[in-house]
Amino acid sequence: MEEPVPEDLLQFLKEYKCFLIISHREPDGDTITSAIALSLFLSRMGKRTKLFSPGPFNRPEIAQFNKYFNTKIEESDRLDPGTAVIILDCSTEERIGCFSDAIRGLKVAVIDHHSSGDSFGDLTFIRPGSPSVTYLIQRIIEALGEKPSKEEAELIMFGLCTDTGFFRHLGNNSSHIFEATARLVQSGVSPNEIYHKIYGQRSLHSRVLLGRLLSRTETYFNGKLLLTYETIKDTEQAGKINRDSDTLYQLLQTVESVEVVVLIREEEKGACSVGMRANGSIDLGELAYRFGGGGHRKAAGFIWKGSMEEIKKRLLSTLSEMLLHSA
Repeated sequence: MEEPVPEDLLQFLKEYKCFLIISHREPDGDTITSAIALSLFLSRMGKRTKLFSPGPFNRPEIAQFNKYFNTKIEESDRLDPGTAVIILDCSTEERIGCFSDAIRGLKVAVIDHHSSGDSFGDLTFIRPGSPSVTYLIQRIIEALGEKPSKEEAELIMFGLCTDTGFFRHLGNNSSHIFEATARLVQSGVSPNEIYHKIYGQRSLHSRVLLGRLLSRTETYFNGKLLLTYETIKDTEQAGKINRDSDTLYQLLQTVESVEVVVLIREEEKGACSVGMRANGSIDLGELAYRFGGGGHRKAAGFIWKGSMEEIKKRLLSTLSEMLLHSA
C-alpha cells in the first residue's frame, strides 16, 4: 500500500497564494509536464503560478512546451508574502542551476521520485517507487478531493509515459499505477495520441545519428555492458534537437545478455554527459551518485569534467567488478 500524500504538503498548497514552480536543467518530459499540470491545477484552485526551467529544451517531444517557461526569477516574483516555491523532479539542489540563489528565504517544497540525491527543501514529497513525478501530481490532485481536467490528465499521462518507456519499465507490483492510468483515460486521454506526441515527431537526421551510435557500440564483460558515444562533431552534424537517446537505450537493452547500457556524450571540449540504463540488479542511481550525479535504480546519469576516454576508463573499472560478479 502506498504512503499517503504528506498532510503538510496539502496544507502548504492550500495556504500559499502564489507558487514559483521550478523544473530541472536539461529537462525531460516528466519534469516539464508535471510542472504544467500542477500549474493548471493550482490555477483552478485560485492560485497564481509561474513556471521556470534553466533549459535547454533539446528533446523534440518537449520543444512545444518551452514557451510556458521563464529562465530567470525576477525580484518582483518574490515580493508577495504569500509566495512559495515548488521544485519538481530534482534529486539535488544543483539540478535547478541558477535558481538556487533566487529562491533563498522562500518556503520550498520538493516533489521527486529519485532514489539518490541530497535532502533539501523545507518539506518534501519524495517517493522513489513512483514511476514519474506526474503520477505524484495526480496523487496530490486526488488527495485534495479533485480529479484532473482533461488537459491536466494528458500532461500527467505524457510524463508517465516518457519516464516509464510507455510502461515498459514497470514491474509486477504496479497494478495501482495502471489503475491510476485508467482514471486518466476516463478523463478523456487517448494513449495513442500521447504515443505520437512523444515518439512521432522524429526527423531523418535523428535516425541517421541513431544508426551511427548503434554502429559504434562496444561490448564488454561477456556482453553484460554495451557502451557507445556521441562526439561534438556528431552533434554539430545532426543538431541537439535530433538526439534520441530513449530509442537508443530501448534498442540496446533488447540485446541478449546485456545488463547495462552506457551513452557518453561529448557536450564540449573537456565536458561529457553520461547516461546509463540497466536491465539487471545494478543500482545505477547509487553509481551515478559516486560521480556527482543521480537518478533511479535502472536509469541515471551525471556530468563529467574531462575527456570521453577518461570517463570511459573510470566507468569500465567501476563496472567491471559489479558486472563480473553479478548473477
